[in-house]
Amino acid sequence: MTGECISIIVPVYRELDEINPFIDYLDTLLDVETAELIIVDGDHGGTNNVIENRARRFAIKKLISSKGRGQQLHAGALQAACNTFLFLHVDSRPPRSAIRAVRFALETYSAGAFDLYVASRSYTVRAIAAIASLRSRISRIPYGDQSHFMRAETYFSVGGYPMVPIMEDVALMAKFKDRGIRLTILKQFTKNSDRRWRKEGPLRSTWRNWYLRLRYALGADVSHLARLYRPHGEI
Repeated sequence: MTGECISIIVPVYRELDEINPFIDYLDTLLDVETAELIIVDGDHGGTNNVIENRARRFAIKKLISSKGRGQQLHAGALQAACNTFLFLHVDSRPPRSAIRAVRFALETYSAGAFDLYVASRSYTVRAIAAIASLRSRISRIPYGDQSHFMRAETYFSVGGYPMVPIMEDVALMAKFKDRGIRLTILKQFTKNSDRRWRKEGPLRSTWRNWYLRLRYALGADVSHLARLYRPHGEI
């Protein structure tokens, strides 16, 4: 390997159709041979079982965890061999230069994320994504689908992602903000699928997300909020 290795950690739940195209895309990233991919399955290995067994430019670890993004992401971090973490969602596509961008950013900052972009033909969806991107820059609390990255020591210094089914991304970034940890949001973007908006409708999906954020900010029980937000595999 050349360059410091990076652990790419991905939580999955019933992503049988998405997982192989996702891995195929990662295989096109620049310098990906310096990375390991950790797939953390929250459905008893159902997604892991369909991963195609063929040559890749990186090693793949398959883990099984209890369901819930917070639990799955943290389980992956605990098993990571590298000192730099890049957390991805299976319907996200980071830029091909993502690994180089992460290394360069972490020379100055302790953590970061990419800009948000949703690949959609819908003007409404693209406008909503642009607003969310602006919000994350102002608040310094980027969403998980902006592909968080950080040093392992930074991650563990605040306890990592909390063991919650949703809002784990907001909770971790809020910890960083409260501790004064320097975070950057890159101009390069992670391209995300619009599949949830297409299935649920953009207005319904957006209002639900805003409602959940507001309730969370007001101290609502995350386990109750999770009942209003189903994983992609259950939609």
